[in-house]
Amino acid sequence: MAAGDAEATDSLLNISNNISINFLPNHQQLADRILKRGLNYYTQSYIHDIRVYSEKSTVKVVAKCWRSMRKSEKPHSLHVEIADDKIVESHCTCKVG
Repeated sequence: MAAGDAEATDSLLNISNNISINFLPNHQQLADRILKRGLNYYTQSYIHDIRVYSEKSTVKVVAKCWRSMRKSEKPHSLHVEIADDKIVESHCTCKVG
């Protein structure tokens, strides 16, 4: 689904409540401090310009994320595509991807 195919919103209400940390590969191995760090990035506005595109059973979320120590540099681009309560595609322009 192309981002231009549907109207964008910044509301996360179209994302299923069934999506959780359990959908990540090796989620049992993620340290609690890593999860807290991710939440801190969100609450401290490192993740911004969030756009949610909904079409039928697919939701695509695109956003920007400031680099943790280099807010003066270009932010990373993020996207997650969710279909049928499953993460079907995700990508980040950081080195880890």
